Amino acid sequence: MGGNMVWVRVLGDEKATRLHAFWDENLVVKSLHDRQLAPATLADWLNHAITSEQRKLWSAGTPADWAWESHQLAINQVYAGIPEHGKAHPLDAAYITSGQRLVAEQLSKAGIRLAYVLNEIFASPPK
Repeated sequence: MGGNMVWVRVLGDEKATRLHAFWDENLVVKSLHDRQLAPATLADWLNHAITSEQRKLWSAGTPADWAWESHQLAINQVYAGIPEHGKAHPLDAAYITSGQRLVAEQLSKAGIRLAYVLNEIFASPPK
């Protein structure tokens, strides 16, 4: 159940949210709001920020490797320092800023990896 069972709140906000929802929704919405961008504009901005070196690096490996990488990020960054039980854990500005950077990178990786997989599928001769 992971982050669906862990409650957090942003410092200064009394409303608690599940850690999973915070990462899947709140951080993306905050990035849009902070940059005053529409979702398509943020996607375009992220896409243009990807270097050719990143494109090559992020296309390497397998979907299982990519899932393991995400799992390790969850352990080492998302859950690090957050108690599994108890009251809603307050998230400070440093955690949120770090989270926004991580979400931006993971969204960029997802786009590159999806494109890679689709290119592999459609470049293969029909069976």
